[in-house]
Amino acid sequence: LLVAYVYSRLLIELHGSTDISEAEMVGLEGVVTTPIPAAGLGEVQFEVHSELMSRPARSADNTPIPRGSTVLIEQVLGAGVVTVRQRPQ
Repeated sequence: LLVAYVYSRLLIELHGSTDISEAEMVGLEGVVTTPIPAAGLGEVQFEVHSELMSRPARSADNTPIPRGSTVLIEQVLGAGVVTVRQRPQ
């Protein structure tokens, strides 16, 4: 058991923490990986602390956002859902 504990702690230290605060996500630019329907959820991928993260996403203005669109994270809702707005192209 001790060996397993030490090994797991070593892996955690080597990997680093993926915990980020909600405030760190707001204002980040991301890319839609799963299309966001007008009144539903899609998914956005973004980089923070040199790590790629993804979160469920909702359109801030209830307009659909296609896959591959660049978006700006405006708010973090409960359960890690972010609201995003499509960046002008």
